[in-house]
Amino acid sequence: MAYLAEEGEIVVVDIPHYFQATPIRQFLVLSPKAFNDALGLSWVCPIFGDEDKHAFQRLLPSQLETFGVVHVEGLAAINLEKAKYVEKVPEDFLQQCKEIAGRVLGF
Repeated sequence: MAYLAEEGEIVVVDIPHYFQATPIRQFLVLSPKAFNDALGLSWVCPIFGDEDKHAFQRLLPSQLETFGVVHVEGLAAINLEKAKYVEKVPEDFLQQCKEIAGRVLGF
């Protein structure tokens, strides 16, 4: 059975990235499970780097095992069928990222 991601989860899956030599592997899922199930896609933000450089990026909380920066400006819909669950972010961090996504999209 394919993995079905839930909002707030950090997942690992290899996705080629058009301007980087190595694939991006870690993503924060922003879309709810019902959306992900209905469409077979999930709205995600890539996680990479170690410094948030502007208002559309957030450094992951230090209590998580995953380290890096959530690039909300890189919001994309991808298939996570082959993804693997890593951990879940705190609810307040998820809400911050969703608010940023709303600003990115003009909401």
